[in-house]
Amino acid sequence: MGIRALTIEAFVAAKTPDLSNLERDLLVLYHLNNLGSIEISSFTFLKEIALSMHLKDMTVLLHQNLDIAKDNKELFELITREYIN
Repeated sequence: MGIRALTIEAFVAAKTPDLSNLERDLLVLYHLNNLGSIEISSFTFLKEIALSMHLKDMTVLLHQNLDIAKDNKELFELITREYIN
């Protein structure tokens, strides 16, 4: 429910008529960054559970997804820095 609310908030905020294209883009990147943080936290938590249950295949899969999520978050941060500069 929290992810849905965050996504709806981002959509509604991006539709605000008074925002410039730059402001809309930064707003979307801000929300993507927040979602990326949630994704990283979720994969980290699930990976710890898989480790404690000795589920090797699941641990490997979650580790791969965690790496992808971290890379995506870094990409969003780089894009945001480019917009700001």
